Amino acid sequence: MTIATTVFTTLAVGVLFLLPVQAQQNVVKEDKPLRKTESRSEDNPGAVLSGKEIPYWKQTNNAHEPERTCSLTSLAMVTDYFGFTDPSVNGRSPDYLFNQLGGVLQDVPALEWGFNEIARRAGSDKRAESTTTGTIQQLREAVTSGKLAIIHGWFTQSGHIVMVKGFDGSHYIVNDPNGRWNEEKWGSYDTSVSGEDQKYSKAAFEHAINDNGTGDDLWLHIYE
Repeated sequence: MTIATTVFTTLAVGVLFLLPVQAQQNVVKEDKPLRKTESRSEDNPGAVLSGKEIPYWKQTNNAHEPERTCSLTSLAMVTDYFGFTDPSVNGRSPDYLFNQLGGVLQDVPALEWGFNEIARRAGSDKRAESTTTGTIQQLREAVTSGKLAIIHGWFTQSGHIVMVKGFDGSHYIVNDPNGRWNEEKWGSYDTSVSGEDQKYSKAAFEHAINDNGTGDDLWLHIYE
C-alpha cells in the first residue's frame, strides 16, 4: 500500500484499520468451542490444522470495539497458535490483547510491535517479519511452507485485516475475523457466519490486497 502521513479513523460497518490516503454490528455472542460438524458462527479456540492448533476468533464477539478490532483478532489467532496467549488462563485472547497492548493496533508497525511484545513477554525470541512492500510471491511461499500470515486489504470500503494459513494454488485458506467476504474489492461481508477456514479465490484475494497492480506493495506480516 502507498504510504502517506495522513491517519484516518473513519468507521464502517464490520471492520476498520488505518490505511494511507483511504481509510475502514456490534453483536456480542456467547463464545463456545465448536465441533467441525456444527455451523460455525462463533469462536473456535481449539481448531486443528496439520497437527497444530490454529484457533479462530470472531471479532463481533469482542468485548472492546468489535467493529475496529480485526487486527487484534487476527493477531490473537497467531499468538494462541504459538502459545504466547492462552484463553484457558486469560479468557478470550482478542480481549486480553486489547487490554495488554493498550487498545487497537492499526497499522503495520503497531501490529508488528504487538506480536513482538507478546512474544518477548512469553520469553520467546520469535519476531514478526512485517513489511509495507510485501509481494504476492512472499505471501504464497510463506503460507505454503507452513508459516502463518496476516494481511491488510481492501476487502471492504474502509479496509480489513485477516489471517492466512494456506494456499492450494487456486484459493487462499483464511481465518477471517469478520465472517464471509463476498470476494469483491471494497466489498461486503456476511457477518452471521464464521470466517474460519474460508476459501477465497486467488484472483479476488490478490486483487484486494494489492494497490499498484504489480503485487509488491502488500501490508504483510509473516510468522514462523
